[in-house]
Amino acid sequence: MRDNVLGIKLGSNYSVGYGLGINPKYPKTIGPRVELTCVHKVPAHLLRKDVEWRFSRDADRYDGSIYPLEYGLPRGGSPKEVAKSCMLLGHYVKWMLEGVDDETGIVFCLPMMKYKEGMDQLKTVLNKKAKGSIGKRYIMEAWAAALATVGVKESLSSQVISMNFGSSTLEVCLYVGKKMIAQNVYPFGGWTIDREMQHAISQANRGITVTPRQARMVKEQYNYKTGKSVDGEFTKDGRVVEVQVTKEVMNPILEWFTKNVANNIASQFLPVAAQNSQKAVTAIQTEGMGYLCICGGMSNMPGFADLMGKQLIEARALNPKLEVKYPTDPDGVAAPAYGAYMLADMFEEQREEKKAKTW
Repeated sequence: MRDNVLGIKLGSNYSVGYGLGINPKYPKTIGPRVELTCVHKVPAHLLRKDVEWRFSRDADRYDGSIYPLEYGLPRGGSPKEVAKSCMLLGHYVKWMLEGVDDETGIVFCLPMMKYKEGMDQLKTVLNKKAKGSIGKRYIMEAWAAALATVGVKESLSSQVISMNFGSSTLEVCLYVGKKMIAQNVYPFGGWTIDREMQHAISQANRGITVTPRQARMVKEQYNYKTGKSVDGEFTKDGRVVEVQVTKEVMNPILEWFTKNVANNIASQFLPVAAQNSQKAVTAIQTEGMGYLCICGGMSNMPGFADLMGKQLIEARALNPKLEVKYPTDPDGVAAPAYGAYMLADMFEEQREEKKAKTW
């Protein structure tokens, strides 16, 4: 793999860069850098309007921190709010690419949301950056994750249904070779689970206060396969309380969530996909031909991918013979960036063969 290419995933919760020089801790290593997509504006002078910026985990701890992406696109309901999100995102991308040479080729992962204005503004922010002077290209996140997880050769020679569980959305696509048969985005992801966890942990422990950040931290430590309790610190009546979050709290939420997803795939996604290719859908439903790729942050929870596959089978959406794949190295959060990195390497190989200046 080449040293002058990068794959970048910008997510509502986590962003990932993959390539040489992207990680300041390991500048000579090709690998992932995972950061929270979080920005905090800090006053730098008592009288003047000077400001400084915090990013990622350094920003997340403070009141007033902002996640500038929602559903993978600049957040906001008005042009002014979207412009502010784009400004913050510009600062964030500049920070993330600080150690990267300008003469680099970059492939960015994009969400599947059919929101042209938001998508165009996101591309405008990215295209203005000096980094990526060799070329900038874009790939759909769920497809990038599938290529990294299933493999390029395997994906092209078969068919893949990819389910990418992001923070705010679930992206689903069905590919046969290089042809996309169907795609859809559902407005529920990891944040849906976090909200349910907030209420459930609070109710199970006499009304303790649980923030979204605390719920996310518990979720990221939980193992559905073993059901081992997770220790957490919360607050109640102005004091810190230590609580064990048990499987009796967690498992019903995960099972409700995956069952709801499976029913949506069975009743909405696959019937629409069948209108475009009845043969492809019949093959995965009755013959089990191809792959099911469970990716995104939720796939990192041990046991989640198997649970999701089980629910899809019980909903009669997919055949039990369909092989279930989920990312391990890199993991579910980094897999889209790695898929984008693989594609960037192919673009650079093509450029070298043609002896062109840019992609």
